[in-house]
Amino acid sequence: MAHRIFKQTAPNVALTFSVFIPNDADEGTRSRSLHLIARYLPYVAGHADMFTAPSTPQPCEVAGLLQYADLVADYGKPFGIDELGCWDEETFREVMGAVTSGQLGDLRFLNFFDYHVCKPGIDNPWHLKDADKRLLRDLKQRGRLATSRSAGPP
Repeated sequence: MAHRIFKQTAPNVALTFSVFIPNDADEGTRSRSLHLIARYLPYVAGHADMFTAPSTPQPCEVAGLLQYADLVADYGKPFGIDELGCWDEETFREVMGAVTSGQLGDLRFLNFFDYHVCKPGIDNPWHLKDADKRLLRDLKQRGRLATSRSAGPP
């Protein structure tokens, strides 16, 4: 009912279903998590315009992102990444390789986590590093990535 009301009164609003992408390096744990997510998708598919998810993969954990994108593609829904933050530059390059090569299906948006916590004793490893920003600029210059900027935290 909510989906129908939004379509009638706010047709430019997309309703999304978002889960946390299972980024566990252990394939068995990741598979169990994906299986649980897959059980929900038939119930929400008719009520969501897009399937999205935050992704914070550490090294060797990008497989969960690829597997979730494949699962979303099975439902013919567009895909979005609510928040991407990578532990290291190599993982970020791997994710951006998947983005620019089309491995993530009908990817409509990608929101980067780029807020560095500045508290004594706390370092947030998920923010964009200098090499990540250089890679994004290079991808944009080569026409491999279209960007838009939105307001973030102060």
